[in-house]
Amino acid sequence: MKKSIVKKVLSLVLFFVIAVLTVPIQPSNAMDSDDVKAEIVGEADTTAPVISDITVSNVSMVGYTVRCKVTDNVGVSKVAFPTWTLLNDQDDLASDFMNTQLGTKSGDTYTFRVNASDHKNETGKYVTHIYAVDTSGNTVSATTGIVEVQGTPNDVFLLSSASSYDVENKVIKNVKPSTSVNSVISNFENSTLSMKDAKGNAISGKTDVGTGSTLNLFNDGDLSDTLTIVVSGDVDGNAILDSTDCLVIKATFLEIHSLDKYQRMAADLDGNSSIDATDYMRMKKRLLSPAEEVVEASKPALKFDKTLQVTTQNGTANVTTKNGVSYTASGYSSYSNNLFKVNQGFTVNLGGSFNESFNRLTLCYVASDPMKCTVTYVVDGTTVNDLFYLEAGEQTFCALIQGYLEGKQATSISKITLSTCEGVSGSFALCNVKTEKYAVYAQGVHYVENENYRLGIRLSWGGGICYLLDINGTDGLKNLINQADTGRLVQQSYYGANSSSDNYQMGYFNNSSWPYNPVQGGDKANNPSRIIDVVVGTYSVYIKAQPMDWGHDGKITPSYMENVYILEDEFVRVDNRFVDFSSMNHRYVHQELPAFYTVSYLDSFTYYSGTKSWTDDTLTTKYDLPFWGGEYHNDCEFRIKQSNTETWCAWTNANSGYGIGLYVPNIDVFLAGRSGYNGTKDANASPTNYVAPLNQMLMVSYHPIEYSYLITTGSLTDIRATFKENKSFASNSSLRDYYKNYRIPD
Repeated sequence: MKKSIVKKVLSLVLFFVIAVLTVPIQPSNAMDSDDVKAEIVGEADTTAPVISDITVSNVSMVGYTVRCKVTDNVGVSKVAFPTWTLLNDQDDLASDFMNTQLGTKSGDTYTFRVNASDHKNETGKYVTHIYAVDTSGNTVSATTGIVEVQGTPNDVFLLSSASSYDVENKVIKNVKPSTSVNSVISNFENSTLSMKDAKGNAISGKTDVGTGSTLNLFNDGDLSDTLTIVVSGDVDGNAILDSTDCLVIKATFLEIHSLDKYQRMAADLDGNSSIDATDYMRMKKRLLSPAEEVVEASKPALKFDKTLQVTTQNGTANVTTKNGVSYTASGYSSYSNNLFKVNQGFTVNLGGSFNESFNRLTLCYVASDPMKCTVTYVVDGTTVNDLFYLEAGEQTFCALIQGYLEGKQATSISKITLSTCEGVSGSFALCNVKTEKYAVYAQGVHYVENENYRLGIRLSWGGGICYLLDINGTDGLKNLINQADTGRLVQQSYYGANSSSDNYQMGYFNNSSWPYNPVQGGDKANNPSRIIDVVVGTYSVYIKAQPMDWGHDGKITPSYMENVYILEDEFVRVDNRFVDFSSMNHRYVHQELPAFYTVSYLDSFTYYSGTKSWTDDTLTTKYDLPFWGGEYHNDCEFRIKQSNTETWCAWTNANSGYGIGLYVPNIDVFLAGRSGYNGTKDANASPTNYVAPLNQMLMVSYHPIEYSYLITTGSLTDIRATFKENKSFASNSSLRDYYKNYRIPD
């Protein structure tokens, strides 16, 4: 072995030797029947994080991109990507890489861009190691292996650092419909590029590219490399999104048509690596209303330049961003590579730059760790210090001011103060600030409607579903959802720390102490949760809310809930996301996924209890369920068999057979019951029916819980058929993070 290699191996071994002792977590034998929680009592965490799914992409003479997935049983603190070239040993390895070469976080995925310019523009063999540290200090490492960074300007493709494209396995991804040849070429720094369409014909200029088009690179007149383009939705490669694409997608998931690999990428609109009914419905909606795709896809996100122009003097910094925002920064310990090292009290003074009135603000930033962010502004002559929570990574954060629903306007932002949620040192850069006068939607309920459904989202109660009208329904129901108080609705709800956990003062409800319980609608006293953001489309609504703590009176939680509600032809789709910023030690409990309340009129509960999923096997119906939280709790819990994937349920009327169905993939049990049953159709009445699909899960601070579900209406036959046709709409794989199996054997 060469000395240089031995030197590298020894230095890394000596620097990162880790001894890990794994202590098994012992389950408690007790279960609280009132709120259905299973508690885990464990010793100090000694389990290291897990690094998986390492990929290297966008390799060229200017660098490459590394991605990986990092998970941990408690929480990930940081993921670093120390990199060096084999030329001249580790002379180009950053000495403080655990703080300066950190990955950008998105969910469990961490991304790091290796730039040759940070390594003396050397070509040849590069090595990137990955070090993941959890919140308890446990560390694990992995490596990409040798990455060859070679080429001349026209020997390999050089993707611009400002490009949003992703080049992997000779495929250009993230190309939007109606993108011209000139636009594609502008994403690369090469000078000798040309394009052909999917049939091999030369195209240029303002001609739009389609799936299967190829970008060709020439060096001294010879073809040196080729990339293939994938345009989302353009399955047939004609550069036009039309009904043919829609029909091809439908024929593919019905298994009467096959596609090549590029066509499959274009047809996979929801990115779950399979072609299914959801892709077909999204394509159909895109054709009807193309602008809706932005609203349906995700929360708001802006592309922004992360470069800062900074001059420092006497502990302060004058900053001008590439996005045209100027501010003075103080309270930092150091500045390098467009990032400030911060701990507590990092302050951005905007110096009166935002004096025009506004009710919505946007922050574009880069953060190595989750942050607390206080924005100081003025409303009606009163100074407001508004506390927000920022996730780590390159992020866009949008927030409505306090008093938004009442039509309030802020007049200025004087400063923004930041600190890490954990009180540790972290890196941060504020890259853009935007304020705007935003539409004020109905204070009570905002409705979206298509030819089959009218859906009501109660903005004044955290954006939960309070209203669903089946326009073609048979039973004369004006609303199928019970909305008697903030705890009803169809909404997100999660359980966490109790008196044995750190830094939590128990609430009180139902004649007993109550754990940490963020509820989207509000708390036990009907104090409403706060709307943080809302984006409205013709058939969809995006919501971000800060929930109240149910067992307290007027106590808001350090957490955010997000929903995307989408009206499809035959169902309502809901995508949920929850992030807790409390830093508390939570426990394994049954989580409501979601909490689902109907009118009392729908008196019969049905689910599938067998093992022959989606074969129209016999269903199980319960006609006289008691209250789910009392002495008859065991009669209301319906555990699912191990192999069962048909995890839907329904509340229907025993006489007419009409009702409402809920389908949540990847859950283990249904908790269902009736409270004060009287058969009323009144959606505001106290009597109600309830179901919560449950999983036994651990809430982990800063780790998102993400899942999706469908709602439909009709007879049991209708409900089952709709869910069967769309059974693969989502995997809900996140529901297996920090999870304990509660299913029963087949």
